[in-house]
Amino acid sequence: MEEREKRILLKSLVPVPREISFEDAPDFVIREKAPLLLRFGGKKELLPAAEKMVLDSFKAFWNRTVKIKIETAKKGIPVKEGYSITVEKSLLTISFSTLEGLRNALKTLRQLAEPVRNKARTEDFALVACTIKDSPAFDFRGIHFCVFPETKLFDLEKKVRLAAYHKYNYAVIEVWGVFPFASHPEMCWKDRKIDLTELKRIIHVGKELGITLCPQFNLLGHAAAARGSTGKHAFLDFAPELQTLFEPGGWTWCLTNPYTRQTLADIVLELMDFFENPPYFHIGCDESLDFASCRTCRKSNREKLLLDHITFFDELIRSRGARAIMWHDMLVEGGQGTPFEGYIAFGREEDGLGKLVKRLPKDIIIADWQYGYPQGADGKEPHWPTGKVFRDAGLDVLACPWLETRGIVSQAETAVKRKYLGLLETTWHQTHNYPQVYAQFTVAANAAWRGGGTNVALTGPWSGYSIATHRHMREVCQDMGVTRYEETGFTEYQVFPDPFES
Repeated sequence: MEEREKRILLKSLVPVPREISFEDAPDFVIREKAPLLLRFGGKKELLPAAEKMVLDSFKAFWNRTVKIKIETAKKGIPVKEGYSITVEKSLLTISFSTLEGLRNALKTLRQLAEPVRNKARTEDFALVACTIKDSPAFDFRGIHFCVFPETKLFDLEKKVRLAAYHKYNYAVIEVWGVFPFASHPEMCWKDRKIDLTELKRIIHVGKELGITLCPQFNLLGHAAAARGSTGKHAFLDFAPELQTLFEPGGWTWCLTNPYTRQTLADIVLELMDFFENPPYFHIGCDESLDFASCRTCRKSNREKLLLDHITFFDELIRSRGARAIMWHDMLVEGGQGTPFEGYIAFGREEDGLGKLVKRLPKDIIIADWQYGYPQGADGKEPHWPTGKVFRDAGLDVLACPWLETRGIVSQAETAVKRKYLGLLETTWHQTHNYPQVYAQFTVAANAAWRGGGTNVALTGPWSGYSIATHRHMREVCQDMGVTRYEETGFTEYQVFPDPFES
């Protein structure tokens, strides 16, 4: 097969499999009753669910029913989320040992399949002859989504589905003043409540697709539950009687007020219940710019104050069988002349929080968010020192990039070398402009699965490679049964109305 054809085929896959070879041989056509061999090395009680997953997937993807033959084997079968595929003219073979591995194989096959040409309408699909051996670099491959008052839940569902299609297995869902808590209804904009029935459905959709949704609620900074630049406050704008729970500026929770802890504990447990006891809970704790600034907190031992706060919620979350994730930035002291110059590090020497690294509970996961690509004066690749501090202290770490594609790949490669738990790609309010989608759903999905870059040249958001994500979004919308113009694609509108235009 010519190199150009190989490149075209590779560019249709997100993420690109770890090992894949194409053959100059006839295609396998997905016709009615086409033969499929499942080589299975897992627990036999999973077989009925595996058969159902295959039949349901072929019906949903290609409107075809396959003739399944099962062969059990002990050797040469991928483990955990890994899988292998062999495509021959007369037989399609999938090898796996878990439902997760099978699900990943089916996602790859859907991306690889092309309609058979020379017909006015699509009928059959074909798979090019190939051999694939694939498995993820990380157990944790996450993406972070925000639910703002402006967020449409159909849009959240699209992004969750696309993330699952690209083999992310966790999505952190951060609710920004929109979750109507039964325990504390005052902790929500009254006119911007989200539909909990719909959010619950999306949680179940994610589970079916192989992505677990985990909640985030900020337990230190970002306590306004609104973007700092807006001056909005989800709680105090309409309930000023709650001021005692916050520092005077309203940006950080007041940790010396016992009612703060009681309120936050209620919220954490309610979210844990709603998300059906997920394995992780993100407690935030970043950018606490007015930490310990009220008349009581500022007289306290700030190191002890924060350690007690984190430890309490770590134990609460652990009591539910989950692990706490927290942002790293308040626990490392940065600035000019420090080892972290040029990197995200917001700890202040006066607070002494940099000493907490070695005292944190060892089951806490540190989310090291570094959004740029800070090359040294020598032009060498960044050395990402903040994550190393926490890993050397015996803590699990997640590399957390954003939109800088070189940084995404470099951090993933570093995460492999240092044996991090995985990668958590961040999105915030920017998931609609296509260069953003390209970074988050193409480059980062590849990095999370492969532990770095790919042998396919990623030359930019308008390279042929990124076009695959357009197709995948169309398939996601088809799965959702989308019929409205505004709900297609990455954005609601192609041309956005200008509210200030006369």
